[in-house]
Amino acid sequence: QAMAGRWEDAADIYAAWGRNQWWMRKKTPRPAWLERMPVLANVHDYENYVRMRPAWFAEQQPEINHMLGDCEILNNFWHWERYGIWIAPDCFPPVGGEEAMVEAANAIRGMGNHLMFLFSSGQYWLHKDITDQYFEDKLMKMAIWPRARTGRNRLVRQFPNLGKFIYMCPASKDFQDRIVQLVNKLGDYRHEFVSMDIWPISQPQPCHNPHHDHPPGLGLWHLQANLELVKRLYATISAKEPDAILGGEGMAEP
Repeated sequence: QAMAGRWEDAADIYAAWGRNQWWMRKKTPRPAWLERMPVLANVHDYENYVRMRPAWFAEQQPEINHMLGDCEILNNFWHWERYGIWIAPDCFPPVGGEEAMVEAANAIRGMGNHLMFLFSSGQYWLHKDITDQYFEDKLMKMAIWPRARTGRNRLVRQFPNLGKFIYMCPASKDFQDRIVQLVNKLGDYRHEFVSMDIWPISQPQPCHNPHHDHPPGLGLWHLQANLELVKRLYATISAKEPDAILGGEGMAEP
């Protein structure tokens, strides 16, 4: 009510501007399956998730397809990850085993459906098997340091109902390499849509970690690091699945 015009008018103005920006110049066309707009199905059962193994999902695909009107499905199933959903990048080995995961992927894709994976790319969840030595030797070097001198107690954050995590810096080569390895593995499972939740952190955080080869605080390096990560991820997933796409929550420009 603060100004004249409809919201559609504002959207048209933004769209006209956006189409002229460099990040809108697509290098590859959208895959045909995405143009058909498949139904997105998040399949999980929290009460009985102990039976939610890859083989179970493959067996349930006909029923799920029928329930949704016998349509094409973009299928995101949860609880196959080693430590649970969003405990990335330590997802492997999958619950139920590697062979079962590949067989399930082949069965799902064989029905004409598609696979996606949503993972937390900007936060490292501190699962039960992380040792103090691993934290000091690995995670401290990948993490965002909010100040020049920091310690473990200043890095760890408590997320309600989900546990503890630390923010990862997109400029950390070690962190980028781990995320790229994760996406490369998803290619073995024939995923066509990889989506990064919390991309790569919910908001840019000043980083003073001396291991990352960037100026202290914030700056253009943050955007450049994200762009590098996105390019590496897209090249990795599309090498195994040419019709794959990369998506994510967070900053629109990268």
